[in-house]
Amino acid sequence: MIDDFLVSELQHWKNQQAENEKTADDSCAHIYRAADNKLIQQSKGLGEVDAEKVNLICTDERDGRMILREPFTKLLQNEEINAHSFRHTHATTLIENGATAKGVAGRLGHSSTLITQNLYTHNTKKLQEDTVEIFIKTLQTNS
Repeated sequence: MIDDFLVSELQHWKNQQAENEKTADDSCAHIYRAADNKLIQQSKGLGEVDAEKVNLICTDERDGRMILREPFTKLLQNEEINAHSFRHTHATTLIENGATAKGVAGRLGHSSTLITQNLYTHNTKKLQEDTVEIFIKTLQTNS
């Protein structure tokens, strides 16, 4: 499930892609989905392809070309992360900001909160500081 903010951001990117295409030269790429479901990338200067034109999210803002998995993976590896790291960051950020383990487990498709808590969320500085604050408030309330 995605929220209105993410829908708005995706719509903004789609609009930006359309604007970029208007000002781009003939080397700007169009992407099509063929009957066999494969993607075809072709410079717009070469004309239309007899296939459905599609708008992808992962495109280069300069020329509309697809950002392919291998170069993207290499870029992430250079930063010592992988695409799966985004799931860990997502889970940890949600927990840091008050989401329940049950809610995060459901969002990630986990059948158990143990998987979410033990593998996907990390003990961050923010979680440690929040825990201290809760303890301080508890002491102040009970004294």
